[in-house]
Amino acid sequence: MNLSSVENVLVEKRKELTRRVESVDRDFRSGWDPDSSERAVEMENEPVLTELRREASEELLQIEQALERLRKGEYGVCVTCGNEINHDRLNAVPYAVECINCAN
Repeated sequence: MNLSSVENVLVEKRKELTRRVESVDRDFRSGWDPDSSERAVEMENEPVLTELRREASEELLQIEQALERLRKGEYGVCVTCGNEINHDRLNAVPYAVECINCAN
C-alpha cells in the first residue's frame, strides 16, 4: 500500500467533509426565512442538517486520527489485536482502526 496515496485520499476526504460542515453551518447562520411556508420546510430540515453535521464532524475526527497514525508509522495496524488491517478494508474505510475480525 502506498502511504502517500493514502495520505492524499485522507486529505481530500478531509477537505470534502470540511466544506460540508461549513455549508451546514452557513445554513444555520442564515436564519429562518420570513415566509412561513419556507420556514416550515427549514424547520423540518433542521434535524437532518444537524445529523449531517454530526456525522461529518465524527468522520473528520477519524480522518485526523488516521493521519496521526500515518505520521507515527502506525497506520494499517489494528489497535485491538496488533495485526495488519487488510488492504481491501483500508481501501473501503481508509480511517479504519481495527481489522475486520476485531471490528466484528
